[in-house]
Amino acid sequence: MKINEKLLVVRKKLGLSKAKMADGVIDPSYYSRVERGESSISATDLIGLLQKHNVSVVDFLSEFGDIQPKIEVYQRRALKVFNNKDLEKLEEIKNDPQLNYVILKKIAEGMLDYLTTGKKVEISSDLKSYLSNVDHWSDYDLWNLWVCLQVYLPTYLQSLAEMAVAQFLKHDYEKENYISLELAAKIAMTNLKLAYSSGEDGLVRKMIDLLDKFPAVNSTYFPKMVGKYYEAAYNQDKLMKAKIEDALEVMKGLK
Repeated sequence: MKINEKLLVVRKKLGLSKAKMADGVIDPSYYSRVERGESSISATDLIGLLQKHNVSVVDFLSEFGDIQPKIEVYQRRALKVFNNKDLEKLEEIKNDPQLNYVILKKIAEGMLDYLTTGKKVEISSDLKSYLSNVDHWSDYDLWNLWVCLQVYLPTYLQSLAEMAVAQFLKHDYEKENYISLELAAKIAMTNLKLAYSSGEDGLVRKMIDLLDKFPAVNSTYFPKMVGKYYEAAYNQDKLMKAKIEDALEVMKGLK
C-alpha cells in the first residue's frame, strides 16, 4: 500500500470528506491530488494531517520501513509554527508523546514562553548542559543553538555561538552539506546582530571575520551579505551600508 492509498483508508475510517481531512493543514485541492497519487506530500504536512486527526504517526508509517519520523521534520515544524506564532501547535509539539527528543521539547517550551510573554528568559540548565557538551556540531545541534539564540537571553549563548562557529570552520566544512553551512552561517549572523545591538564591538568584529571565512555559496550568501552590512555600519561607511541595505531589501529585507 502506498502513502496516498493509506491516507484514503484513514480518511474513510474517520468518516471525513477530503476538505475536512485537509482543513487547516494543506489546501483541499492539493490534498485531493495527493490522495489520487498525482502529487507527493512532504513529511511535515503528513505529520500535520495525522496529528490533527489524532492518528498515530508510528502506526500509519509502520508498513513503510523506517517509521521513526526524523528529528529534522519536527524541527522544521516547530520553527514554522513559532514564526507563525501558533501557540496551540507549539503546545502540541511540546506534549507530543511520539516525540522522544527532550531537547526539542525544551526548546518548544522556550518558544511558548517567549511568544506568550514577549520577553527572553535565561536558558534552562538542561539546555545549557546539553549545548556545553557538544563536541561535534551536527545539523541537529546547530539548529538547536540557532533557535536558542532567538528565544533565550544571549548572556551565555553568545560566547558559545562564537566558539561553535569557529570550531565548525576549523573542520573541512566544504565536505559538510549545505544545511550545516547554512545553519552555521545563520548562527554567526544572528550572533552578530545581537552583539551589534548591545554594543559589543569586540564580538562584532569577531563575527564579521568568521562570516568572511564561509564559502560564498547559495546557502551562505544572505548571512555573508548581512555580515558586510554590519561591517559597513561598524566602519561608519554610510555609502557602502546604503548599497548593501538596498540589496538586502530586495532579498526580503534585513531583519
